Amino acid sequence: RKRLWFCVYITDRWACAVMGRPLAIADADCDIELPHVNGGSQGTKDYSLFINFIKLSGILGEVLRRIYSPKARSQGYKNITTYHTVQSIHRMLTDWLEQLPDHQRITPHEAETLFKSKIKTNKIREAGPLMVCYHVVNILLYRNFMVEKLDVLPDLFDEASKRCTEAAKHAIDIARLLTPTQVVHFGWNFAGELFGPVDTQ
Repeated sequence: RKRLWFCVYITDRWACAVMGRPLAIADADCDIELPHVNGGSQGTKDYSLFINFIKLSGILGEVLRRIYSPKARSQGYKNITTYHTVQSIHRMLTDWLEQLPDHQRITPHEAETLFKSKIKTNKIREAGPLMVCYHVVNILLYRNFMVEKLDVLPDLFDEASKRCTEAAKHAIDIARLLTPTQVVHFGWNFAGELFGPVDTQ
């Protein structure tokens, strides 16, 4: 039941991002604990990938709520509060990445090496789609600030350009290691579309 609930939670976050809709599930209304890392009838299945995707989806919810909501948009981009909000969410993403086990994380250098070697490993199949989603959330966090320089704090404007460029490159480097089937099987098979939408009304 916990896993089913969190599938709904994940779908809410990513569907809202893709379609530009407000979140239907508020974190403040959720009191369900994360599934146990070892699940299944025998307790032998590893659910760490699923749990880490839940956590990433939670951070995506923060991006949608604090950057893309009508209230956030009405405050504009040229204020120090917005800058601190972006920095706070960026720290969440950094902490999330650092706590990933090695087999669920692909560094930019590793992606380049794996692509050149043409070797398809289990790590690519497991970590690849998760890392693409991570880079997509980074882009969503910063892309709104790639506007006219006069309309946003200079530091945030420069940082947004750099972060979005890096995240897009890393996402593409990892995506080219994956087959379409591997992306579809991940459970959120159109994360790539997030380079476009998000307008929350």
